[in-house]
Parts: sequence; structure tokens; C-alpha cells
Amino acid sequence: MSQPPVLGLHGVTVALPPGADRRLAVDDVSLSLSAGETLCLVGESGSGKSVTAQAALGMLPRTLSLTGGTLTLEGRPLPAQRDPAWEALRGRRIAMVFQDATASLDPVQRVGRQLEEVLEVHGVADREARRDRVMALLEAVKLPDPARVWRAYPHQLSGGQCQRIVIAGALLLDPAVLIADEPTTALDVTTQAEILRLIAELQAARGTAVLFITHDIGIVAEIAHRVAVMCEGHVVESGTRDAVLTRPQHAYTRRLLAAAPRPAETQAVAVPAPAVLEAVDVGRTYRVPSGLFGSRPVPALDGVSLRL
Repeated sequence: MSQPPVLGLHGVTVALPPGADRRLAVDDVSLSLSAGETLCLVGESGSGKSVTAQAALGMLPRTLSLTGGTLTLEGRPLPAQRDPAWEALRGRRIAMVFQDATASLDPVQRVGRQLEEVLEVHGVADREARRDRVMALLEAVKLPDPARVWRAYPHQLSGGQCQRIVIAGALLLDPAVLIADEPTTALDVTTQAEILRLIAELQAARGTAVLFITHDIGIVAEIAHRVAVMCEGHVVESGTRDAVLTRPQHAYTRRLLAAAPRPAETQAVAVPAPAVLEAVDVGRTYRVPSGLFGSRPVPALDGVSLRL
């Protein structure tokens, strides 16, 4: 007998408040997600992707209402929206990584304390065990000098480091399902690639099912096993990554793929003169706290030259 999907959405319908641009945010959406699988949910802004994720987490805003359908986690029905029973599930069996990592972190608490709090809320009473678990996850998400990161405040870290911390927090209790809502949108392309690789590595090691919400077709081509395409609250097409990306059946999917950026051919460009801005061999070093009373130098720029 085949195993039930780790996450199942069956005919889920979510109503918008009166006066909205349409009646339903999500209309009769059915999705399934298996262990170790990445399902990419794609579509333009306003298509219903994030509302679908909120429904799956029991986190619909009070202005939205679930008017139809059922949701299951590991074969069991999920509680009603905003039911207190979610407190035992959210973080432990299903977790989420949001788009803006800095908004997900408390600016006045040290990073380590925030991560320990996740374990404390879910009943890990031993302080030493919490500290060991947090340090192990900081290492697992490949943060340099985990002990320093544990003591740091979010503003002392880069956007990519904060996103890694949020991922560590989501995985602290080994959830069966990880929902990632455009977690790389605010990052530069190099850091984005690192975060995507990190999620894939952690997924392979833990067998986590990943629902990845994105509008970036390049990301879909890189990480998806299956793809579901949403338009105006409906799933208009779904299938394997290769089938959807190379043999799209729905007109909206074809328009979405046609609009995806493609690498442009490079052309030699004549350099105008004279220069209006020039920097030659610029260097800059700043100091960060280290130890109890000391500091250490951090080179930010070294021999940078440019001409505009």
C-alpha cells in the first residue's frame, strides 16, 4: 500500500473580504507533497500562492476565511484555522521560511536566544541540550563561527546569514514539511544560489518535503521535482518539472514561460570619455567586537578600482 502524502490539500477554497478584486483568493485548490520531494508553486503576484501556504499552516489572516476543502498532514486532518492545536504542530511537524528574514527575527534579542526559544516552547527543558541543538544547526547551515553568530544580533549579520538562521530555526525540530515562501527574493544572485543549495542539501539529509513558492522560473528549473502553476486562485496546470517547463499545456503557463528572462547575447560597448567618477585602488577596513573587550579588523574593500 502506498504511503499517504506528507501534506495534502483537497479542494481548498479561501474567500476574500467584500470589495476585493475577486470573490475567492484560492478556488478549489488540490495539491499533494511527498517525503523528500520539492513542489514548486509558481504564478504571478496575487495568484494565491502565499494564501495557499497560509492555509496549510493554519495562519490565514482574520480577513480571509477557509470556506471549503480539507487539509491533511501525514495522513491526519489538520486543525481548523487559528485553532490552539496548531501550537503543537507548527514548528515541530510543519514549518515555514518567510521571504524577509530580518522581519522574522527579533532585533533586540541575540540570535542564539531566539533559536533556543523555539525549542523551549516545544518542551525542550534542558538548557544545555537546547544550546547544543542550536549550535549543531548553525553549523549545519554553514554559518562561519557559530559561537559568534549565536551571540550576535540580527543587524550585525548579512541578509544571507539571517536567511540561514531562519532556515536553521525552521529545521530545529526536524519538521516533515518545510514551506519556503520566496525565501531568496531579497538576496543577491550568489547568495541566492548558496541558499538554494543549502535547502537541497538539508532536504536530502533529512527527507523533508519542501513546498517552494516562487515566481522565478530559473529557480523552478533548478530545484523542482514537480510544479503547480497558479493563476487567479486556480491551479491551472501541474506535473513534473520537465513536463511543465518543456511541454506546457495551459495558455497561462506558456505566457509565464515566455516572460521568463533569458541570458542576452553579449555585445562590445564603446567606452565613453571623459570619466565622471573614478576610484583607484580603494581600501577600507572596519573593526568588529571580539572577545570580552577586544576587536578584530574586517577588510571590506581591498584594491578596488572602477571608472564610470
